[in-house]
Amino acid sequence: MRASEKVLQLRALLSSTILPLIDNDYVLLDVPYYSNPGDTLIWDGTEQLLGQSEYKCLYRTAEECFNFPEIPHNVIIFLQGGGNWGDLWSRHQSFRKKVIASYPNNRIVILPQSIYYIDYGNWLVDVELLKRHRNLFVCVRDLPSYELANKAGLNNVLLLPDMAFGIDVLRLEAYKVSSCGRDLLIKRQDSESPDYSRLNLDMVNGKIDILDWPTMMSYDAVQLNFYRIYNRRRFMTTALTNWYANKILRPHIVKSSVRFLSSYNQIYTTRLHAAILSVLIGKSVTLIDNSYGKNSNFYNAWLSDVNTISLRQ
Repeated sequence: MRASEKVLQLRALLSSTILPLIDNDYVLLDVPYYSNPGDTLIWDGTEQLLGQSEYKCLYRTAEECFNFPEIPHNVIIFLQGGGNWGDLWSRHQSFRKKVIASYPNNRIVILPQSIYYIDYGNWLVDVELLKRHRNLFVCVRDLPSYELANKAGLNNVLLLPDMAFGIDVLRLEAYKVSSCGRDLLIKRQDSESPDYSRLNLDMVNGKIDILDWPTMMSYDAVQLNFYRIYNRRRFMTTALTNWYANKILRPHIVKSSVRFLSSYNQIYTTRLHAAILSVLIGKSVTLIDNSYGKNSNFYNAWLSDVNTISLRQ
């Protein structure tokens, strides 16, 4: 299947499943106030998809800027999707659980996530909290996560693609630049990094640039301005932080990421969203699995029939 066809298919699936859940105004929580383009692409797709609803977003904010105000019971709470559900990235999971416990009467929708726990006992503890909420929708983006959630007896479990597929690809076209003629390996170095010693990466020697996302390697003026505002929010206003992150930082990171990937011929990546963005903009990409199978699980669920992407485990 052509990448353009698959993108339209996945965007339609997101719209037809998530938009019917919106029957009132909503808030969007745990958006990324940091420079990881993967999470920013998820946020961007979420904004564009939810923006199709007749209801309005009352506000969106990051975990560290949310003070747990009173929220009317009819307001829907959306929690950002991604790959941080579990005990590997515990800060986000702790926040997610606190929101669920603090707002038992609101509809809460956890947008598509990959579930992964190092300690299965932590999953069992979290499940008990999830089961107590009467109006919780759990969206997951791969089959192992879907099977885990269903086996645990959770209600309203939905299998959906990543929210980055909510992005309008026509807007991304305007950000593309000419190729430099080289190939690129995006090589993550964190707790999700694979064992690179077991991968045959000889083909990259002298022929490929080995980098990470530029916005994660250094800060440009837009990022520096944001962090100046962010670090002074106690003396200014959280509303300014929220506005700058949404209106300036988010589109800037998306644009920078498209410019970065489009400037290369072939993409190799251990970062899932470099692969997803490559599919969105029509680049040829090889996805390399991460440390625990998140990348391969997503590929097998949604992208295995796309003609511009292959998987290396």
